[in-house]
Amino acid sequence: MNRGGLPIHLLVEEGVYNRIPEVAADILPDIGARQSLILTQYEAAEKYPQVTETISGAFDGAVTRLCEAALYEDALTFARYITENDIRMVFAFGNTDLLNLAKYAGSMAQVPVVCIVMTLDSDSIATPAAVLRPAAGKARKAYRCAAPAAVLVDVDIVSRAPELELKTGTADVISKFSSLYDWRLAEARNHDRVDDFAYMMTEMALNSVRFSEDSEVTGRDSIARLAEALIMCGLSVQVADTFAPVSGSEHTFAYALETYYADQVKIPRGIAAAMGTYASAVFQDRPVDRFCQLIKKYKIQIRPSFWGIDSELFAGAWLKAAHTRPDLYTVLYETHLNEQKLHSIYEEMELVLEGDR
Repeated sequence: MNRGGLPIHLLVEEGVYNRIPEVAADILPDIGARQSLILTQYEAAEKYPQVTETISGAFDGAVTRLCEAALYEDALTFARYITENDIRMVFAFGNTDLLNLAKYAGSMAQVPVVCIVMTLDSDSIATPAAVLRPAAGKARKAYRCAAPAAVLVDVDIVSRAPELELKTGTADVISKFSSLYDWRLAEARNHDRVDDFAYMMTEMALNSVRFSEDSEVTGRDSIARLAEALIMCGLSVQVADTFAPVSGSEHTFAYALETYYADQVKIPRGIAAAMGTYASAVFQDRPVDRFCQLIKKYKIQIRPSFWGIDSELFAGAWLKAAHTRPDLYTVLYETHLNEQKLHSIYEEMELVLEGDR
């Protein structure tokens, strides 16, 4: 079945790992007679042995390899392993870093990848890109690759993920509040062309979180809704052939923190993007009230000082932000940034978000 590079299966349900054999057979009918690779991590294999046992029990040719790092070179090593051992399908089960590594390795080796999700902290679970570190200690970069052939989200497994990771994924979706505006702005300035279908996918993902009556991120319904939102955001990148639907000025701030201040700040990228969304809304001359209500609704902490970010560092990251993605036209190209203005936004955020936990 050919869907223009889009995943063949997108399943969000409890016990979904039991459907792995039928999903794999649908993607590659003769997979039972072929070699396959189970790429996982110690934590995933230890906590949820039923997942790898389901795969190895269904396919005699399945071999398991553990990978704890998520570096570009590791992805290339596994790509060579896949090619040299005539692996025909990769089953990836682990955190987002592991899934990104598997997507890139499988893409380089030109074999389908089935992603079995363990946590929901990023829209990269379904994007046609792999976010990897070029080397240890280096900031992560997005490398183009094929989208996974299938994305399976087991609600029961994800419900056991740390609450912060679920809030990080929710924050990543909320950050589309500013990225969608930046994309329209880029089109208005003749720097890009908005794909209405991709725009609608991302907007629907944002609205599913925005208008939900459930503010508890750990509930089963909330997890299913978040999974679907992150998948839609990821697929919008495939449809539009650009990261613009999901990444605007707010993400350049997150990239700047990771690129220039990684030794000083430890903050999940989705949280950093949501933090950047506040300032982006100010630059876009939009009211921040609705955004703040959404952040407070889900009890997501984006107050800079909470994450050890002082006024000087905050300003420094914004002054460097546009340089992290020079190919991406955002409101930053129309905003005169200076330290005084940025310090003022910092103080405003500290005041507005002071009571958040």
